[in-house]
Amino acid sequence: MVAVSKIYRYPIKGLSAQPLSNVILDADKPFPHDRIFALVRPGAPIDRNDPKWAKKGLFVMLMLEENLARVNTSLDPDSLVLTIKQGNQQVISAQLADEADRSKVENFLWQLLPTLRAPPVLVRSAGGHFMDKPDNVISLINLATVRSLEQQWGIEIDPLRFRANIYIDGAKPWY
Repeated sequence: MVAVSKIYRYPIKGLSAQPLSNVILDADKPFPHDRIFALVRPGAPIDRNDPKWAKKGLFVMLMLEENLARVNTSLDPDSLVLTIKQGNQQVISAQLADEADRSKVENFLWQLLPTLRAPPVLVRSAGGHFMDKPDNVISLINLATVRSLEQQWGIEIDPLRFRANIYIDGAKPWY
């Protein structure tokens, strides 16, 4: 029997997954509170006051900046309070509606990403998202397929590396 195993959202593109116990999805709408914020690379042609969807290479992302994995982030979508932890220690609590707090977050992340020539700019989508595709998609991963890859390659794979919203189990691999 195929069942949903895990549900996640990624409130800030490139940062930590947040597990959910359930979610209500609306047809033709993005996954709720998923990738509603993104960190714009210095010099990228994105209007910080009215950011629109753009190709993922214009944003800071875990795929290229593995130091982002050194922090664990959590965003309360109602209050917009972002908490950043390194190890078990909270290093930042910031209200993302506040410009000074956003700047504090940007500068902290710049310290993690010394190859950037300036701090990344944290932007919020106005009613949309910063998924890799402009459509309102939901990313789904079949855990049996991940296990099949592990057997083929002889290595353990953390399913979260695929950054999906929904992970299912009980289906055949590659189905």
